[in-house]
Amino acid sequence: MKLLAVDDDESIRDLLPMILEDVGITDVTVASSAQNALRVISETPTPFECFLLDIQMPGGDGIDLCDTIRKLPAHQKTPIIMLTAMHDKSFIDDAFAVGATDYVTKPFDIPEFHSRVRMSKLLSDEQRKVRDLLHKSGTAEDAHDDRRETGFDDAFDIGRVKGLVAKSAFENYLAQLSRSGAQATAFFCIHVLDCKAIFDRGSSSELSYVLEHVADAVGAVQALGSVILCYLGGGNFICSSTAARLDWPERLEADIQGILDEKDLSYDDGALLDIEIAVGAAVQPLMGDRLSLEILEPQAVKRAMVRVEKKLSAPAIPNIRRVSSFQI
Repeated sequence: MKLLAVDDDESIRDLLPMILEDVGITDVTVASSAQNALRVISETPTPFECFLLDIQMPGGDGIDLCDTIRKLPAHQKTPIIMLTAMHDKSFIDDAFAVGATDYVTKPFDIPEFHSRVRMSKLLSDEQRKVRDLLHKSGTAEDAHDDRRETGFDDAFDIGRVKGLVAKSAFENYLAQLSRSGAQATAFFCIHVLDCKAIFDRGSSSELSYVLEHVADAVGAVQALGSVILCYLGGGNFICSSTAARLDWPERLEADIQGILDEKDLSYDDGALLDIEIAVGAAVQPLMGDRLSLEILEPQAVKRAMVRVEKKLSAPAIPNIRRVSSFQI
């Protein structure tokens, strides 16, 4: 695996290649700043397959660098591991919001660091295999389309929306919250009604288009503060937030719905695309609980389905613009 490590600390730059060699990674390039890293990336003909980025660096921090790397076509899905001494949840949220796939704190726990790097290597290897297979069996465009053979219930990468992460990255996010003790976070599910009909009627790009706008609407709700969300498949998102009043899901639902209604979306053929969502009651883990999708997903989805049933059993109302009312 071809890897670029970026850290302003010379001792860390000397240490990382030795630690990485222990897990069989010897093609390691180091850079001392965000500017140097971007120069190295632009001058390297073969794309890097993984990045290790220090968060706090003079002249441009690792979070901004991560955001910039994610905008490069060759690195929209490349594993990015953030390296930092910061344990605050705000740093964790900011890193994952701009596209980090994992997060390792200093001083390094060497076995844990090896484990995170191995996971990134497996992800990188799998991405390479998929690209090679699709290049052989289809067009170059197919090689960048994860959704070509995706089923309705499958999770897949949607698009680049701030705060929206892949399922594997969300698992890493939960693990980091558990390790740091920053668990004053609530989780809730958003279900897109009639998502199956949209999937059956339209192309995979149209489904992605719908889900991307839902994720964008969630991020636009200022009352939610910092929010990280992940598409689970089946029309379901799981979202995290530290907002103080997530005990009013119907008001939050109205806020998101109002933003979606303002978008006036349509299918590729010009037909009206009416998106309706349901927000389930929040799941609030207890302090000390292990956070994982295996535990949170069924709880959050079940609560969203309760809300769906309530909406479907209510008298039909005209499709008019809904007034936002969720406030904290």
